[in-house]
Amino acid sequence: MASQAGRKGVLGRVALDLPSIRKGLAQLWQLIHPVESAEYKAWRHRFVRERLPLVFWLVVACLLTFIALNYYIYLSQPQNYIKRQLVSYDIIRAIYSTTLLSVLACLLLYRSRFGHRYPEAIFLGLSWSTTMVSQLVATFYGLPNADLIAWTLLFTAQATFMPVRWTWICL
Repeated sequence: MASQAGRKGVLGRVALDLPSIRKGLAQLWQLIHPVESAEYKAWRHRFVRERLPLVFWLVVACLLTFIALNYYIYLSQPQNYIKRQLVSYDIIRAIYSTTLLSVLACLLLYRSRFGHRYPEAIFLGLSWSTTMVSQLVATFYGLPNADLIAWTLLFTAQATFMPVRWTWICL
C-alpha cells in the first residue's frame, strides 16, 4: 500500500496515476515523432531531389515576372511610380538583384555534391532566398518589407510541391 501511495499523487479530490500519464505522454511522443524506415528516408530524399527543379522554375518565373512588372511600371510612368512608392527604385533594384543572386546560388548548390547530399537544405535555402533575403536587404536600408504576396506564394509552393513529413521541423 505504501508503494501505491508513492506512485499515485492526490490533487484535491482527483487521484493522478503517474505511470498512466507517463505511458500516455510516451504514446503522444511516438505520434509526433514516429520511427522512420530507411526505405522511407531514401524515398523522401529522392522525392525532394526530383521536385526541386520544378520549384526552381516556379521561383525564377515568379521573380522575373515581378521584376519585369516593376520595370514596366517604372519605365512607362516614372514620375507616377516615384510618387506612389515609399522607397526609391534603387532599393527595389537592390532587393530584386540580391534575391535573384541568392536563388542562383541555391541553383548552383543544388547541382553540387552538397545539393545531392542535402536537398532539404537547398529547399530551405530556396525558401529563405525568396523571402528572408528581401527582408534583410530592406532592413539594411532601414525599411520594413512586408511582402505578403511572396510569403503567400511561398507557403502555397511549399505545401503543394513538398507534401512530405518534415521531421526536422517537428522538434
